[in-house]
Amino acid sequence: MANEVAMASESLAEQIEAIKARCEAAGIKHEAAQPHVPAGAPPPIEQLSSRVGIKLKIPTARDLTPLLVVTDWHAEMALSSQFEKYRLLRDVVGIWSQQQRVIECEIDILSVSGFIDKRLIRKIASALGSHQSNDHSAIDPKAEVEQVKLFIGDVSVCVDSASTELAFLNQETRKYIALNRGRSSESWRRLVNRVVSIRIENVNVSSHDEAMSILEKVSNSVFFGVDLALDLPIGLRRRIAKSPLGRDAGAERKIKIGSRISQYYDDEPMSLYWYGRSASHLPLLAFLAFYQVLEYYFPRYSLAAATKRAKQILRDPRFDSTSDTDIAKLLRRTQGLSAGRPSELAQLQAAISECLSPEDVLDFLSPHGERLGFYTDKDKAWKKVADAPVSPQSTDLLADVARRIYRIRCRIVHTKGEEQEVELLLPFSREAQSLTHDIALVEFVATKVLIASSSPSSGNGSEAAKGESSA
Repeated sequence: MANEVAMASESLAEQIEAIKARCEAAGIKHEAAQPHVPAGAPPPIEQLSSRVGIKLKIPTARDLTPLLVVTDWHAEMALSSQFEKYRLLRDVVGIWSQQQRVIECEIDILSVSGFIDKRLIRKIASALGSHQSNDHSAIDPKAEVEQVKLFIGDVSVCVDSASTELAFLNQETRKYIALNRGRSSESWRRLVNRVVSIRIENVNVSSHDEAMSILEKVSNSVFFGVDLALDLPIGLRRRIAKSPLGRDAGAERKIKIGSRISQYYDDEPMSLYWYGRSASHLPLLAFLAFYQVLEYYFPRYSLAAATKRAKQILRDPRFDSTSDTDIAKLLRRTQGLSAGRPSELAQLQAAISECLSPEDVLDFLSPHGERLGFYTDKDKAWKKVADAPVSPQSTDLLADVARRIYRIRCRIVHTKGEEQEVELLLPFSREAQSLTHDIALVEFVATKVLIASSSPSSGNGSEAAKGESSA
């Protein structure tokens, strides 16, 4: 066994040197790397020979993405491809090459999580009326796999097995290969052959943003036709954000809820709340679901705020109930607008003011350094989504929170809003992916409103069946 490991290690070392030479010739940054093995755990069999490796730094838009080569099959993939001629696409599992005149991205089924079934290629080919045998795969030259091939002038568009370059350069694809190799010991070549991509060839492209623009436009045309023909919603495979949306990831919660149920919550807003919690990787949907929890209570808290204002005015000894001027003043103060019902922003502010205190918001911001930094850093990252600051130093913090939540809501549904025209916030945009802290904010507010709006339990459980009628 020791001799086999030594021979494999020597072979891998030679492969690493070959990869390093290609990186240096292409100007790709790299450094030495070792595979991570948890303390006390035996390394995987494939890593016994992999005590040395290399970390590549692949150009990705304006950044560099680290890529480890620490196993035999990593090295084989690298040396079987032209990886040094490609760059990564930032927001999708894809690559592009100015030199090769190629843009390629994995395809995903939008209604089901996971990889698209390779057998669907034949259905797609039939629906679009175009199929050819595989003529570009570097994975298995003997394979004769049907592919969809379309043309836009001199540019060709293929839906086919992923290239070795795509599989090697993208961590998401490599995880799929590693997982299935562990289960079945299948060849990485055979596993890559199951991954399906859209590949645009013979295309002039000189920048990351240009590559993304071409890919989006072409894939939308192809995938829309497939969906209409087959009722099959497919799309580009998007990269998932590193941290989940909403609450602090990995934070240990030492909260005791007790052995008795003391409160009941309204069914409809709770359904919206759970919908928001389940949409962890759909940021716009999650934000809107939590916003709708707040919206459900607008009538209740708008009326409460109006009642409070009316009492203040009526208790003023100077108020004259026979004066038209005083009556008009009363109406303006209680309606929020001089000519009709309260505005949506006014209703949101009323709900937040009735259910939260400024101290609640400060408690939400303070313990979380990254969250507080998002709203207070000098680079103003918060401004990219909505020009509405939330600062601990604000003299009207609750109004600031309401204004920010409302402006983001307007961008998602693309309405004019109370104060200004807004630009549509698109589902797969960088802005949408940066909503993490704002989703945490609106979820926090929704949680506080649900708690403030709950009804006490009598202890016998009979009122639970009565629904809202008992509230």
